[in-house]
Amino acid sequence: MENNIIKEPKLIKLGCYNATSHTGLVLPLPSKTFHEIDIDAIYFDDGIRIIPENQKTQSLRSTLEQYQKIQQQHQKQLNESESEMFKTFLKEKINQVEEEIKNLQQDIIKSQSYNIEDLLKLSNGAKKIYLFTFNTIKKTIHINLPESLNPYEQIRDWKRANNLYAYEGEYNRESKSGNSPITITEPAYKEINISYAINLLENNFETEDKIYRITCQDTKPKRDILMDYQKDYIAWLNQCYIKYGFTYQGETIRDKF
Repeated sequence: MENNIIKEPKLIKLGCYNATSHTGLVLPLPSKTFHEIDIDAIYFDDGIRIIPENQKTQSLRSTLEQYQKIQQQHQKQLNESESEMFKTFLKEKINQVEEEIKNLQQDIIKSQSYNIEDLLKLSNGAKKIYLFTFNTIKKTIHINLPESLNPYEQIRDWKRANNLYAYEGEYNRESKSGNSPITITEPAYKEINISYAINLLENNFETEDKIYRITCQDTKPKRDILMDYQKDYIAWLNQCYIKYGFTYQGETIRDKF
């Protein structure tokens, strides 16, 4: 078999046993390597062979479908609700359901344990057996989300809305200092420097055929808050009895109080 490894393109008509999460066939492989070569799939040339799922796997899959329906219902309620308190409650419930879904998916994979005898049953009657390893190039997708005071929540909401919440991936945070001076010209000139942290959050994860890079930052919302603060601060100065930049005599000050 070592001498018959196909290294060039060749057209083969196949039935299959395929070690992926999409086939519903035997998973995982009893052995994932052959002569130190990683094996992604095994194909037979004489019909498709399927080993039925055991009762435990069927039960887990049924429970998973129920949780997925609950998650969709909560998401629909979240999109339609106008109550911030109810939205907060729903987000917590959705996060709990997502954790249950992840755990169930892992349990399903663990429950699909087969041995070499099961693999031999699949190969019974086959004239040829092909061992395949795949080297595929995944499409890279970069998504820059609208800025938010909570970039992590913004990314999570986008993944949830696009059915990608099961892919956790890695989160990388980059922070730098921002400085927005507030300039006041009336009633007297004054400049106040306000420093704050700008955060850029990046989430990288892979699906079966794509690599996602999602980014979100909080620069604009924080600057908007500072602009509102500047307006409110000036309004507060203007209503003060003792105004900044003015000189008052003791009698005048007493009269104001």
